[in-house]
Amino acid sequence: MLRSVGHPDSDPTNNIDQVFQGEIGTWVIRHVHLLKPDVQKKLLEHLKSLGGKHTEEPRLILISEKPLEDYVSSHDLDHALSEMLSTFELVLPPLRERGEDILILAQYFLKEAVKQIKTSAKDFDTQSRFLLLHYPWPGNIRELRQLCYRLAAQDVASILPADLPSHFHQQEIILEVKRKACESVDKWIQALIDIEEPDIYHHIMDAIENMILDASLDACRGRKIEAAKMIGIGRNTMTRKLQAREKDEASS
Repeated sequence: MLRSVGHPDSDPTNNIDQVFQGEIGTWVIRHVHLLKPDVQKKLLEHLKSLGGKHTEEPRLILISEKPLEDYVSSHDLDHALSEMLSTFELVLPPLRERGEDILILAQYFLKEAVKQIKTSAKDFDTQSRFLLLHYPWPGNIRELRQLCYRLAAQDVASILPADLPSHFHQQEIILEVKRKACESVDKWIQALIDIEEPDIYHHIMDAIENMILDASLDACRGRKIEAAKMIGIGRNTMTRKLQAREKDEASS
């Protein structure tokens, strides 16, 4: 039997005592770092007592959204308990990195939702699948499941891009702009090849870098620290690149 300790957003300490009372089954403990220090100590002692022997004690699966060492560093998780749990660690990549798994999970959750809500069968069309694959999924699998339940309640047989929430369409716009930009860059590269440009790589990379620097500075009204943060580089890197550009322009 699979039993859960704590809702994903709740304190898992609430009913963890049942684990130590010998109730047989597999227990899933979410957010292990939320366990109170005394409970963490008790859990550690419990795991040590099991050792490698066969036992009728409950099996435990502990779920964490971050690497355990992060919680140890922030003093939310006992170091010894972290070491014990890491012995049997299974790391799952975030949903956005799981490729075709996204579509498999989406179809599974959609069928599950259709069955529970008792509505008509439905599926994602080709364009909707494309958007699902390229969406970053900040809420991970929970966000995907909630989306599928929301879509299952709609009176449609095929889920179109228009049926998806508005933020999916923002992603669609970005992808279309990226597609057109890539086409333009392809033509640019081919033109440089045709005229036998000797240093195509630096010619293109320098130009694109300057476009990024200028766009970020314009968006931040010349404030270098904010512009650097916007494009994901350090303040010193931003300053160094701008100084190098000024030097090149002065010498040309």
